[in-house]
Amino acid sequence: MRLDEALACEQAALVWDQQIENSEGASVSTHETLGVYGNSLEFLAENRKTRQGISCSVIGRGEGGMQRDYWYPSARRYEDLKTAAAVGKKRRSVRCSG
Repeated sequence: MRLDEALACEQAALVWDQQIENSEGASVSTHETLGVYGNSLEFLAENRKTRQGISCSVIGRGEGGMQRDYWYPSARRYEDLKTAAAVGKKRRSVRCSG
């Protein structure tokens, strides 16, 4: 279930580093696009694409004060995404802690 994955992502981020004080949340998303091309020579074609994503945004306190950061990997196939816990633990999300 995608809601469980977003919650797992947020929880992993919050426990990863003591300097992380809050979360702006996590999300799991699917984006579908349909492109259509046609011309005056009666050519008509369509192209469908899907992108999957998972994101996490945290707020931490370091020597420089409060900072916000996030991590948002995406992939064409859902199976190719990192796990929710891996996204939550991503070091870029806690860059503010040094």
